[in-house]
Amino acid sequence: MVQDWFVSIGETAYHQLFNSLQTGDLVAFQQLLENYLDQTASYHDLGKKTLEKVYHVIFLGMFFMLGGKYTVDSNKEYGLGRYDIILIPKDKSKPSNIFEFKATDNASKLAEDVRDALEQITETRYSARLQLEGISGAHHVGIAFCRKQMQMGSEPHDYQPRLALPTATSSTATLFTPPPAPNSSPDDFGISSNNSERQAKKPRIDD
Repeated sequence: MVQDWFVSIGETAYHQLFNSLQTGDLVAFQQLLENYLDQTASYHDLGKKTLEKVYHVIFLGMFFMLGGKYTVDSNKEYGLGRYDIILIPKDKSKPSNIFEFKATDNASKLAEDVRDALEQITETRYSARLQLEGISGAHHVGIAFCRKQMQMGSEPHDYQPRLALPTATSSTATLFTPPPAPNSSPDDFGISSNNSERQAKKPRIDD
């Protein structure tokens, strides 16, 4: 099924679709994607009970063509969950993208599912995967499907750099000084070693 769609979309459409990703023009990407589904996807292939993973596989196959310019990651655990697809550009000047897909049998829920997808990307911190690559921002993309209908939302996000572990600093606290070794002189404790002085200070007792 998916292979047939790839053949029918045509090379020009592929280039337009992928160019919109590389330039960060997600409005154009959505329009091209809608046209792609309208023109190539069979209504029988995308039935009412089509699972989210079917759309996931469709996109994974599409993004395979980006292998020379992007690292395509799918279904890996980072942050607090498992993301659907992340595109990591080999040219770090190009935008990264985190995709989360939703599928519903109720077209009236598409907008709600898009919001849920975007919230999931942020709340589960899928960005941890990109931060490992030194990438400081990406487009979060939520796409919801109902058969051949779709809605998409995207948000640009900047990531804070990871905090470095604190380094040890000198302390001004007063430390307890242990007593001197046993062979220390009594004078070290402020005690005179002169026996005559000690005798002079000793109270005299008359017989």
